[in-house]
Amino acid sequence: MPAPRDHTDRGPRDRRERARHDRRAQSIVLVLALAFGFIAAALGTRPEQQARALAHPTTTTAAPKPTAARTVLLAHVGAQRRLDLLAVAGIDAGGKVGTLVFLPTTTLVQVPAFDTQALGDVSRFGPAALLGNTVANALGLHFDEVVEMNTKRLTALLAPAGRLSVRFGRNVQVDDSAGTLAFTRGKARISAADATRLLIGKDTAGSLEHLVTVQAVLEGWFARLRSDSVAGATARVSTQARSLLAIAHAEISFDTLPVDVLSSGSVTRYELRQPDADKLLRADFPYAMLTTGKRPRVEVLNGTGAIALTQAIARRVVPAGGEITLTGNVPGFGVKHTQVVYYRLRDLPAARRLVAALGVGSVAQGNVALDVVDLTVVVGSDFHPTRT
Repeated sequence: MPAPRDHTDRGPRDRRERARHDRRAQSIVLVLALAFGFIAAALGTRPEQQARALAHPTTTTAAPKPTAARTVLLAHVGAQRRLDLLAVAGIDAGGKVGTLVFLPTTTLVQVPAFDTQALGDVSRFGPAALLGNTVANALGLHFDEVVEMNTKRLTALLAPAGRLSVRFGRNVQVDDSAGTLAFTRGKARISAADATRLLIGKDTAGSLEHLVTVQAVLEGWFARLRSDSVAGATARVSTQARSLLAIAHAEISFDTLPVDVLSSGSVTRYELRQPDADKLLRADFPYAMLTTGKRPRVEVLNGTGAIALTQAIARRVVPAGGEITLTGNVPGFGVKHTQVVYYRLRDLPAARRLVAALGVGSVAQGNVALDVVDLTVVVGSDFHPTRT
């Protein structure tokens, strides 16, 4: 059996040999370090950062923050196409600040071609585009997306979060077709199905008080969405969840649109408290305002009798910064050439902007100034809704 190798220093010759060996090892380490540094520099990362990344790999979040500001109109569509829940959600450029403003669904607004209606009834008259244009007209906001959800889809969106931790500021009770659902004040763990019922159910305390409950549920949901696994599973449920996932990762604030009571009873009706609403929206969504100044009030008159013509005009007028406050028809129709009529010289630039937005027509000055509108659009047969 061979004897163990003796590693004892046997003299100067051995020391010189070991020194040469050490220098070779140091050279190899130096070459590797230089190569590693060169690669790291090419990738824009320092070597120590690369080393940490290799030693501690990170998980890519399922909800990347948007680089541009984004505003979304969210709606739950219930029975008979009525809206049970309506909110504007926005996130600023860079994804740091998120905002969600609840819109009471019994608030009365002007619906182009359908006169004054409650927000909750708008979806009964047309597709999501009509709802988006109506809310944009009422609030002066631009929407990147309109998301309408039914109950099944809303529950599916909540399901990946599992049970939510919700803090109720008061005793809560909602009544729906499934019966009565109640929680006492304080913390509770609720399922996705119960969360859905709380979001869209009829609260015995009233519609505005119910929005406080909605906020509590959404806060519990957003907290769960900050988990990458929950965010990823939620994103797979719907591609339209992207904006909500981004908001969940931001510093989010909640508001309710300022309204005044018009009538009470079995259903309370509201109207916008306009100055306060404008102030709130400009503070919460500065990146989504249609115009920085006051919007001109616009009357739209159908001069041809074509069906859905007023809605087509609204889809051009509202994004251009006009607020449609009146709609009607030209007696006898038969108008061939579209005109935008202004009544005061200060409104001439706005009239020209509307002509440009319509893509057709001319500007004319009215003889008598109207108190209720600033501009009148008289639509002729030269306007084609599908023409850009």
